[in-house]
Amino acid sequence: MWTEKRTTKNGETVYKYIERYPDPATGKTKKVSVRLAKNTKQAANTAQRELNEKIKKILDDYEDKKNLDDTVKKEGIIPNEKTLEDMIHEWFELIQNPKSKAHKKGSTISGYSYGIDGLLNEFMVIEKNMLIQDIKFEDLQAFYDRMIFDFEYEKSYVKRFRAIIRGAFNLAYKKRYIKNLDAINLSKIITPAKTVEDLTQEQVPKYLERTEAEQIFEVLEGYNPLYTQILKMQYYTGMRFGEVIALETKNFHDDFLLDIHGTYDHAHRSITRGQKVPPKTRRSFRTIELGDAPIQILKDRMYHNHFLKEKNTDFLFVTANDRPYDLGTINGFINDHHLEFKTSTKVSTHVFRHTHISMLAEKGVPIQVIMDRVGHEDRETTEKIYMHVTRKQKTDLVNTLNEL
Repeated sequence: MWTEKRTTKNGETVYKYIERYPDPATGKTKKVSVRLAKNTKQAANTAQRELNEKIKKILDDYEDKKNLDDTVKKEGIIPNEKTLEDMIHEWFELIQNPKSKAHKKGSTISGYSYGIDGLLNEFMVIEKNMLIQDIKFEDLQAFYDRMIFDFEYEKSYVKRFRAIIRGAFNLAYKKRYIKNLDAINLSKIITPAKTVEDLTQEQVPKYLERTEAEQIFEVLEGYNPLYTQILKMQYYTGMRFGEVIALETKNFHDDFLLDIHGTYDHAHRSITRGQKVPPKTRRSFRTIELGDAPIQILKDRMYHNHFLKEKNTDFLFVTANDRPYDLGTINGFINDHHLEFKTSTKVSTHVFRHTHISMLAEKGVPIQVIMDRVGHEDRETTEKIYMHVTRKQKTDLVNTLNEL
């Protein structure tokens, strides 16, 4: 050890005590130092102790890292005590971080939040405490089978839980807490083979006949024409409720075009609740053509909004207080008057979106064109409605032929 006298910026004299040590990684000589105010034997002893501690920590840290690297190389993972529940929580924190590539939008996070509650508090109360490195294909497969065959949940419902579990496993793999993703990749959601009866009774997304929709509008308009305008916009355009509520004046242009460039977040646990956010999917970001009826609704709304005393936003479909309409409020309004509807179909806002699809299918509009118009990424819903309408038309044709 040696000492060097130094003067600080404030003009004070200090003493720098320096010691050499061999770098364990390279073998080259390196130095560590401490600064003290005195140059005495007692100060030198203090400096030597501190320097020795610094060098020891450097050597110990290197040894720990070397041992860890050797363990990872030998076993393929970083030693850890992470449980499935730990990784689910870590993954959930990650997707909430705006700076993360895995970041999800608010409504998606809200949905995952409820799914995690179900997984950890009801469906995986045993598996959640297992170390994630110990969970095997058989454990996850048993969970999926239990959900499908014992509890008889729909595959679409179980897939929500699978997405959460997959997120936790993928993160664990990236952090080298597990060797591979075999457990999640090899396990499958197996559903019972469909019988003829199942295929016959396979549920078609609910929609209304034109006469049913017109009768419902007639009923609802008598109670609240402003609420009814929203439902009519869905009926004439196939838009989701959130997309209608997120419409702004600037989205309507060229007298017949409408830009659907966002949706209004109504999800209760969403951090973006009450805000306009990007649409559900990339395909949902679209521009559609409008007929005379929806054009008139938009113009009526613009005219009506001129008379609102507290109009500070550019949203078109707002209350007297300039607040976008709430999904629960509108569905509640529909439900309050459902006994007056001449239909057995359970009516909600989304039914009017499906009804638009059915009317286009009835006119023979190609499936892909319909999907582009309503912003469907997955063709399943569109196809089910399309095929149901087509089969119904064939039945009507047979009845017509029998009347000839």
